[in-house]
Amino acid sequence: MRKIIHLLVIAVLATVFIGSICNSCTEIGNCSLDGRALMYCNIYTIDPSTKEVIKDTIDTLTITALETDSIILNQDTKVTSLSLPLRYTKDTTIFVLRYNYSTKNNEMDTLYIVHKNASYFISMDCGYSMEQSITSAKKGKSTRKTQKFQLDSVAIKNTDANTDGTQNLQLFYKYRG
Repeated sequence: MRKIIHLLVIAVLATVFIGSICNSCTEIGNCSLDGRALMYCNIYTIDPSTKEVIKDTIDTLTITALETDSIILNQDTKVTSLSLPLRYTKDTTIFVLRYNYSTKNNEMDTLYIVHKNASYFISMDCGYSMEQSITSAKKGKSTRKTQKFQLDSVAIKNTDANTDGTQNLQLFYKYRG
C-alpha cells in the first residue's frame, strides 16, 4: 500500500512539473506571433481620359532605405504591391526606388515617410514592441533618362503600420498607356 501511495505522489509531482515546463514554453513562443508591423503600398496609375484609377505593375524594382546598407527588395519583377519597414530609431524613413536597376540606366524615385514611433510594453518575457503611425508621405527627388516609370503622387489610406496587410499608401505613377 505504501508503494502505491509513493508512486501516486511521484506521478502527481511529475505531472505538475512537466505541465509547468510546457506552460512556460508556450508563453515565450507567443512573443513573435504578431510579427513586425509594416507599411503596405499598392501601385496605381490614373487614366487621364477617363480619370479611372487602375492597378499598375512595375517591371523591375529594387528598394533600399536611405542611410542604411539594407536592400529591402532586390530586382523584383512584376511588382504590384509593397510591404516596407519603417525605422524604429528615427521619425523619418526615406526609400529609394530604382527601376530597371543597372549602371547604365539608373532611374530612381525617393519616397519620404514621416511617422511617429511609440514603444509599448508587452510582458516581462517579450519586452517592448513598436507602434508606428504615418503622419505624412510624399514623393521626393527623381532621376530620369526615360519616362517609363515615374512616381507622380502618394496618397495615405491608413496611417497605422500593421501586420494584416491593410493598405497604408497608394503610389500613383504617371500614365504610360
